[in-house]
Amino acid sequence: MDNILKINNKSIATQYEWGQLILQLSDIFMRLTQIKKHIICIAHEIVVQDDITSEILVLPLIYGKKLPGQLPLWFDEVYRMQVAKSKEGPVYQAMTTATTKYTAKSRLRVLDTIEVPNYNSIMEKVKNG
Repeated sequence: MDNILKINNKSIATQYEWGQLILQLSDIFMRLTQIKKHIICIAHEIVVQDDITSEILVLPLIYGKKLPGQLPLWFDEVYRMQVAKSKEGPVYQAMTTATTKYTAKSRLRVLDTIEVPNYNSIMEKVKNG
């Protein structure tokens, strides 16, 4: 946003500058999909209420009203990381399937709904498909 404000010679963002920022972010994600490498993006979450259904949703934290819901469309694998409690201590988990509240998806078709977030373990499942 700082660069957009500087280019437009503004000190406070208007709707136009926010639109420019969202267009730039969309362009970045589009270009990421064209790279012939594995790309990992990590996002914080934001809790929002759907205007139409009044449901509470947890979405990736990114600028824009529509962009948080659209962000997973650019990626093949979208996991939601969570921590479960056990007698032995915290258990780290990766959700690979969406719920009504959380966004997650996998196109690999070999992962469980809840996975251990371990690259080698996931790649072994992919290999043995």
